[in-house]
Amino acid sequence: MSWLLDTNAWIDYLKNPACAVRARLMERKPEEISTCSIVRTELLHGARKYGAPEGRLAIVRETLAPYRSLPFDDAAAEHYAALRHEPGQIN
Repeated sequence: MSWLLDTNAWIDYLKNPACAVRARLMERKPEEISTCSIVRTELLHGARKYGAPEGRLAIVRETLAPYRSLPFDDAAAEHYAALRHEPGQIN
């Protein structure tokens, strides 16, 4: 099963070392996890909003590095909507 994590899941992962998202990711291979260009944009934007943006940007980039980043378009939006309804997905 492949997972496509949204921005909120990554924020939880980045802010909370004991979160369920982190625990679930540790059970998976990086090839099973994806993000997308929209999520990457939102995370990089958020990293720039607060103090020490260079450090925050580095953390976001390092965190996402092992995972595939998918381009996002209307077809991707349709696919993502369908994936979100599959059992066992991280919300």
